[in-house]
Amino acid sequence: MARRDQRREKPPKRRAGRALAGEAGLPKYRPNIALRTIDGHLTRTSTQVMAWYRLAAQAWSFRSDSQREVLIHQIAAQLGELQGRWVHLRVTTRPYPVHMWAESFDNNALGRLPDVAGALGWDGFLEGEQRHLMGLSMSDKEVFLGIEVSGRSMLDRWVDAASPVLGKLAPAAVRAELAALTSEVRHLDMLVAGSGLDAVPAGSDDLAWLMHRSCALGLPAPRSLTVVPGSVNRWETEDLAAFTDGVDMHQEPYAPTVRVVGRLRSQAVARNIAVLSVGLMDGLRIPEVDDPWMQRSDRLPFPVEWSARIYIRKPEEVAGELQRQMGKVRSQIRHYTHD
Repeated sequence: MARRDQRREKPPKRRAGRALAGEAGLPKYRPNIALRTIDGHLTRTSTQVMAWYRLAAQAWSFRSDSQREVLIHQIAAQLGELQGRWVHLRVTTRPYPVHMWAESFDNNALGRLPDVAGALGWDGFLEGEQRHLMGLSMSDKEVFLGIEVSGRSMLDRWVDAASPVLGKLAPAAVRAELAALTSEVRHLDMLVAGSGLDAVPAGSDDLAWLMHRSCALGLPAPRSLTVVPGSVNRWETEDLAAFTDGVDMHQEPYAPTVRVVGRLRSQAVARNIAVLSVGLMDGLRIPEVDDPWMQRSDRLPFPVEWSARIYIRKPEEVAGELQRQMGKVRSQIRHYTHD
């Protein structure tokens, strides 16, 4: 009697990392900038987390030298507490809202006399004032400070990539990572809120404005900004397309400017931007003789954008360099005195 081989067929194994049904057709969006998500006033790249703050306006021109020195020392003391961190100073401008001024001016002009036939009427006068103000370079300076919270750990990167699956596999580790980050951010919030910087965490509208001024450099300000509605202030990677996809930058070889092309109310708009890099300079006597470089740009007839990345050095790094410099000075004195 023939013997029949009874073989049980095994189900096909599912490969690790294989997409579920329906996921294969989803497009993968990756912005052309390093930023990946925005959570409150925290911005995240693949390697770094930054906390952003809006600094209070500080008067300089109408202060005495002693008041200026106090302000410098206060800011230096706050920045000194950020040793070992990268900070990003970002100065931008916001055009003066002429239409809001005109609306308020019209509402406050109560009991005005009726128009006279053949003479300039109220509506014509108000329109002319608006055109005059719009022709001037009127803008308010806004200063933002980004502070490195921490370098993103491997676990934190895994959270963004595998969430919410990771929360089920290692919930204690995820909570510990987020708790440590929250405690550090709370410490930074209290540190920069003191006298000197007088900073507050940047809001959703502030970050939206900063994103527009950075991605659409030099283009006219939009009438409305894309802000996440309601209490949800987390922007996913796909949300950043509202700032990056409508703008192109063209750099010609040896050209003195960068051409920025975007769309504003269904019309193509182009601007030529001159980018300058500030290098090393001689020591300045501030505030007795010289003015800060950023303060000088306020006198120009056009707005200027500033972007400065600063590393706050640790005391042990500075102490070693000072000792080497002092050793050079002592050697030079010995050479001129004895030799």
